[in-house]
Amino acid sequence: MKQGILCVAFCALAGSMASAADFEATRLGQTALRDVVMIDNTLAGGTYSDTVDAGMFNFEFTDIDGVRGVGQFAEGRFTTFCAELQPIRNGARLYDLIPVVDGPNPESLNFEGPYDDADDAELNAVVAAAIRLGWINPDLSPTATATLTTRAAIQIGIWRTLLDNSVFTVLDGSVESALMELEAEASSVPDARVAGLLLMANADTQDMLFVVDDQPPVLVCDAEKVIEQTYSPCDWNRDGRVDSRDVVAFVHDYKRCDADFNGDGWTNFRDFCEFVHCYRTAKYDGKCGDSGDDAQLYQISFSAEDDGGDVFIEAYIETECEQIPVMTGEIIEVRCEKPRKRRHAECSSEIIDNRLVITAREVRLVVIARDSSGNIVECGKVLCEPKGDHKDDCDDDHKGGKGGKDDDCDDDRKGGKGRGGRGR
Repeated sequence: MKQGILCVAFCALAGSMASAADFEATRLGQTALRDVVMIDNTLAGGTYSDTVDAGMFNFEFTDIDGVRGVGQFAEGRFTTFCAELQPIRNGARLYDLIPVVDGPNPESLNFEGPYDDADDAELNAVVAAAIRLGWINPDLSPTATATLTTRAAIQIGIWRTLLDNSVFTVLDGSVESALMELEAEASSVPDARVAGLLLMANADTQDMLFVVDDQPPVLVCDAEKVIEQTYSPCDWNRDGRVDSRDVVAFVHDYKRCDADFNGDGWTNFRDFCEFVHCYRTAKYDGKCGDSGDDAQLYQISFSAEDDGGDVFIEAYIETECEQIPVMTGEIIEVRCEKPRKRRHAECSSEIIDNRLVITAREVRLVVIARDSSGNIVECGKVLCEPKGDHKDDCDDDHKGGKGGKDDDCDDDRKGGKGRGGRGR
């Protein structure tokens, strides 16, 4: 657009922008066709009548911590379209992100009242049509097939949706044909929306279109069982339990000189002593026979992608006792503790042989992803949950339930599941 475009009341309203801006950016120039359209609002009582350029504007972010958007709007530079007529001001400018219905800034620009819901709907329909035609991407960046003609048609189409009191005369036949194609496509889907479409507004210079990141990252997480099963060294028959059957199996192999328990290459009395010590320790810890815990290996995996740029991921294993950070690809051992009658459940975590080992009744993976725009998404997976609780775990007022089902307990003790559904 020409530098000489005037606006009534511009001088009086210059500098009236809000003190807390969303970001700062500098206009680098314009990729446009010159003198391609005549805009006239004199018939509506205005004073503007001139030919203007039409195309895309090029910007560069000049701050570091300001708000960022989707795709190109998350990078250092971006291209966009004008959403009003106003003199262009060079240099770095502070911009506020506002809804279309809150524009333009200033409202009295070009003898137009404030934009309304109809303007917002028409603007979204035109921009969505340009995306469907393959002229621009959803982040408003030009596609590989974009031309100066299609850029100009999109810009004129945007003005026509917003400047209701102006008459437009397109002065280029190719642009006029492209504009007709664009508006026909827009009319075919009049309720189409462009996710996150806002205005970047500054009272001193032209308002522009901007696409914010209003969608959370795409997050995938899982905890897959590893085929390898962990066993106690004294689980000699490898059935996942330490009991008298292991003693029988060990003694049988010991008599055959095939019970090298300590791995020194020989079967002798040392192996017998160390096996007995292991067996007794297992019984003392309450981790053998019917009272044993179910141990299983899980490999943690998670990833997240976001159109708006960087994603920050927090992942941890949550038990009723603590939260333990984990990394993607990490293999952990989970020992799902069975409920014991008349005593509290155990809950612990430790590193054994460079592997995180967790013992608890409730174990879940929780993964939270945040993008640079503050959108958050969470996923998770339950690895252990209470089953078959004894009725001792419930208040005395709740009798008759079999196995201590959730219905038999107070509301704040219903199965201990998910803490409000987290990770499910």
